[in-house]
Amino acid sequence: MFFVGRKLIALFLSKKNDARLFIFPSIWSGFVLLMIFLQFFSLFLPLKNYLVVYIWSVFFIVSLFSFFKFKKRKINFNFSFFSFFFVSLATIILGLYFSTGIVNHYDTYLYNFNAVAWNREFSVIPGLANLHSRLGFNSSFNLFATFVEFGTKAGYSAFIANGFLLVTVALQYLHHIFNSKIKVNNRLFLLFLLPFIYLALVEGNLSSLSTDLAMYSLALSWLGTLLVYPEFKFLILAQSFLILVFKLSGVFTAIFSFICAIDFKKNFSKTILLPILVIFAFMTRNTFISGYPLYPSTLLKTNFVWSMPIEKAKNEALDIKAWARMPGNDYMSSLDHGLAYWWPAWWQRASLTNEIKILFFSVPVLIFSAFLKKWSKEELLILMTCLASICLIFYQAPDLRFGRVFFWILGALALFRIFVNLKISDKNKFNLSLLVTLILFIKFVFPAIYFKHQPVFSLNSLNHFKKIEYEVKMSNEGQEIYTPIIGDQCGNSPLPCTPYFNENLEFIRKNELKHGFKL
Repeated sequence: MFFVGRKLIALFLSKKNDARLFIFPSIWSGFVLLMIFLQFFSLFLPLKNYLVVYIWSVFFIVSLFSFFKFKKRKINFNFSFFSFFFVSLATIILGLYFSTGIVNHYDTYLYNFNAVAWNREFSVIPGLANLHSRLGFNSSFNLFATFVEFGTKAGYSAFIANGFLLVTVALQYLHHIFNSKIKVNNRLFLLFLLPFIYLALVEGNLSSLSTDLAMYSLALSWLGTLLVYPEFKFLILAQSFLILVFKLSGVFTAIFSFICAIDFKKNFSKTILLPILVIFAFMTRNTFISGYPLYPSTLLKTNFVWSMPIEKAKNEALDIKAWARMPGNDYMSSLDHGLAYWWPAWWQRASLTNEIKILFFSVPVLIFSAFLKKWSKEELLILMTCLASICLIFYQAPDLRFGRVFFWILGALALFRIFVNLKISDKNKFNLSLLVTLILFIKFVFPAIYFKHQPVFSLNSLNHFKKIEYEVKMSNEGQEIYTPIIGDQCGNSPLPCTPYFNENLEFIRKNELKHGFKL
């Protein structure tokens, strides 16, 4: 991805910057291009097809030859370099360790394994959401998971996908923090987010296909690019749209990045090209899978033969909202009552979370700091994105995991504003921020390393997934459909599998899965 991304960046840069490697902007540019490629490719062929590797290999080879045109850079083997090297090595080892943990994330078995299996075996399936409504979410993260699973056993992407993304973000932040050529203020901001990155590394979800965790990684990579390379508007905007297609709760990252980054008078076509390709491919896939370009939102509903009935799509959104408000056996009752009914139980759980504590710390600090030193354009973009995203979560589905990263970014912004207004030298600011970051590690990260249950790593974890017991049911058309006997998790069951069996489900072409489903 680095070589492909570096070639892409070269197309957007002036010649005076050709000698610079731009390591992490290149990696994320390559990742954006990979996701665009996978989205379009999957419209026509399954991602198991060797053609996906051949085409990407051509991108790599062309980019590799192009790379040697850049001037060589000397590496300064100083204390800062060795510090970065050893901390990065420790981070990679930590990521490898926790990426090989036992897969126990609920949603991984609920629908993520199933989504990867469909992507691996078939091109996009019209009306797939009619079979399994959760597959209508169509997170592009599952396409990436399918890509990295190529050549491994089914399910092994759980040990690769999120681990790669989060470790790459950690290395990006460490690289910038140890780089003395970057402005101290930007290094401070990134430093305050390190505890969150390492908390996400060790909490136990790294060995999963969590779209939440993947979205956190992309949001943090977007933030790193925004602070260190604000001139890379095309990449900032592309990354913000990629956050959206990984998780819809990141929609305001895309909206506000577009408002701040777009310049209709200068390089408009270059700036907007990648984001348009990202969102167009995503909405096209959505339209095939559910009939709704932004499912579970019913905006822009289509009337294809495979389009999910609008009431079913609305019920899916309501189901998510109700569960987020009041998880439990009687969760749907929260929709029939007002705020006073479900808020006390919700608050009893949420008030103990780090996110709520961070919110109560951040808001007063940010209000007070608004009257002090002037805010930069990037800071205002971050503030608007976080506040709007948090408000969206509270309004739409108040489960904090949907936007946990925005609370932590808001907290880092509050700490950053405190340090910006300190009248001390940059060196003292940085040293003091290291102390604060260490305290945050002691408070949040170190306790999370110890688990109450079985160890995260075991010798057989690479070959062990939770076994889902299923039964075979027959549709009215005589098609066998697998259904879990207990619960709603399909796991790694054979296709087609759904926990929501509907005997009225029909095949667009009798007994041919690839042509899709209708209701």
